Amino acid sequence: MKKLSLIFEELIMELTASEIREKYYSDIDEKEFNKIVSADPKTKVKGDEVKKIGKYAKILLDMFKKDNLKLEDLPKANEYLSIVYKKQLPLKANMIKTLPDMYDVIKDYVVQAGETNVTKLVDSLEEEDYELLHNGEKWLVFKPKTEKGACTLGSATEWCTAWGKHSTNPKYKGRNNMFNQYGKSGTIYTIINKKDNTDKYQFHVESAQYMDKNDRQINVSNFLDNNEELLYFFNPELKGDMSNISDDDLDSMINRKLITNNARTWVIDELVKRNATKPIVNLLLKSEEEDDYDEINKQLSSDLQISDMVRDDIEFKNLDDPDLSIYDSLGGYYNDPDVYIDDEEPGYYYDNSIEEIFNQKKDDLEIKFNIEGLDIKEFLEYLEDQKAGVDYSDGVYDKDFLNNLIINSDKKGKVLEKINEIIYDATYEANREANQQVANKSDGLFSISRNEIEKSIFMLFLIRYDEYDMDEFKDFLSSTFQIPVEDYEIYEEVRELENQILNVDINQIVDVYDDIEDDIVEHFIEQFEDEIIEFHHETGDDEETKDWFKNVSGDEYHSDLSNARELLHNMVHKYTDSYSMYMSDAYRTLQIYDRKINIPKKTVYIHFQDNMTHKDFSGYVRIDQLPKYITYGTKSGPFWDKLSKIMTDMKLDMSKDSFENEMVKLRIDYSKFNFEKEEIFIELTDKKSGKTMSGMVKIETLPTQFSNYKLFEVINRFKDLL
Repeated sequence: MKKLSLIFEELIMELTASEIREKYYSDIDEKEFNKIVSADPKTKVKGDEVKKIGKYAKILLDMFKKDNLKLEDLPKANEYLSIVYKKQLPLKANMIKTLPDMYDVIKDYVVQAGETNVTKLVDSLEEEDYELLHNGEKWLVFKPKTEKGACTLGSATEWCTAWGKHSTNPKYKGRNNMFNQYGKSGTIYTIINKKDNTDKYQFHVESAQYMDKNDRQINVSNFLDNNEELLYFFNPELKGDMSNISDDDLDSMINRKLITNNARTWVIDELVKRNATKPIVNLLLKSEEEDDYDEINKQLSSDLQISDMVRDDIEFKNLDDPDLSIYDSLGGYYNDPDVYIDDEEPGYYYDNSIEEIFNQKKDDLEIKFNIEGLDIKEFLEYLEDQKAGVDYSDGVYDKDFLNNLIINSDKKGKVLEKINEIIYDATYEANREANQQVANKSDGLFSISRNEIEKSIFMLFLIRYDEYDMDEFKDFLSSTFQIPVEDYEIYEEVRELENQILNVDINQIVDVYDDIEDDIVEHFIEQFEDEIIEFHHETGDDEETKDWFKNVSGDEYHSDLSNARELLHNMVHKYTDSYSMYMSDAYRTLQIYDRKINIPKKTVYIHFQDNMTHKDFSGYVRIDQLPKYITYGTKSGPFWDKLSKIMTDMKLDMSKDSFENEMVKLRIDYSKFNFEKEEIFIELTDKKSGKTMSGMVKIETLPTQFSNYKLFEVINRFKDLL
């Protein structure tokens, strides 16, 4: 007989997807069937129709039938099978019963959180995800072409281009990836050290962002000076003979963003060499040789007079123009940025941040409210309709609601203090970096504090300009090197750079909210405890309860509520010795929603999960029935299961505790039981005589008790004799 897997492969070739489902998987819903088989990357889908089923779809279908695969895990199955196909790994159907079994096959090819091995990273990508631009002695330079490529190559970094669904860091998967935004304006370069793959950088020239792995701006000029391999990658002309490059091309190279101060000087020197015969340049060189500057000073204006040439610098007599004096203290400016940090309150950043945070966090908050038994959106609408004037009565679940949560909670001070600290640190760092970048523009070009300018820079000025006064010189510095020369210009540039660099890490602020989420949700629920209970009564599905709520007096309502809650809390305390409404162990998980109480019916809403069978129950149960959920375990579980089966066979609803037939009335007290003896407390009343008997009975005798009152009476007499 052929193996089933071989038969299935033949069926794939011969039958359509719908025929396979009808013949072999008719117990699986068609939509679910299509979702499952589509998780196989080789399954062919056109529109909503599956045209051809992939080779390993049967494995997924079998997992699903055996409850070993959830629909929400299909993306993971797709990821695993993609690797199986790509690496042509053997996958034996009889060995793969669960997704963890499949993972064992492909685990050596999966990029783990924090992975830095560049070979493994690249190996996990497709050709369309990236392009290798440079493979040198020390460095690799990649161009990520897709979001997945950016995430994978950016593994173990803090870059925003490494966030999103493809991130290798689980905590970043929920964040927005910025790859497409940056990619629109220019190439993103991912640079990785071949000898130390943890040493990586990301360059984006158009936005002047040159970031290390921690997303910190680096001094790109110094970095390239120390890594000539990369300097030559971004400026290949520098490595060859510059004599073949036109003057215009040389001139444009001076303004490149990825050229170092030293390399720029090489380019300028080449231009100067070509213009050495120009009269003013020739005169300067002759003056240097003769150490006599009278003749050239006659050509220069009185505010730009040379006193000497020392090494490769020109020293001026009176380079003290007030618009240039700012450079005298430039070093101190960025070395002591504390003085220049704006004292303005960080509300601007806070307001922007809180809106972005809320967009990330509102689903989490909604889940937390649901865990506490409250549909927050419906409740806010209820407040809007019923409780005008309440702080939250906008009735809208938007960013203002989160603001109100903070403002009205006792955590307001803690949150604002932490957020202000985060913003201050970010502002401080941005200010320091902005000032340093402005200072770096003049670094190596001239040092006005000593009245000196680099000779090649000044000669380039002489080549370009016919007038040689201070105004022309300032225009030259501004246009050629983008160095601001007036006081207001340099401060303006520092401020503009600071705003560009400033990155208030939204994720740090999210972490602040993560720390106090539970607190503020709990505070809100406590603040509106009465309204929440009323909300559940008025908006529930039970018409009888809603009618009771509308007609009951205020005093009676609060009295009955107090009694119901006391009954609930005493019941929980009796069996747990605590008042916790949440219980979890190896056998069961129980959440009691003590604010969802049906007062007239004395029921409470719970969520119960049998951790052994993974069966869930959510709904209202009688408070006096809670013990069977609270005590569920190795001994009690079989007891309650047996009792449930007995009562089901008797056609009795276990959610109730009182029953009757033509002969007797039966009341079961679910709070009194004995697991070991399999007994439960009952009251049995003879409808004809009105006589009531009560006591512990074997649960297996319940059918007899209910149908034969005389037998129950005999049993009790026998117990009395004992």
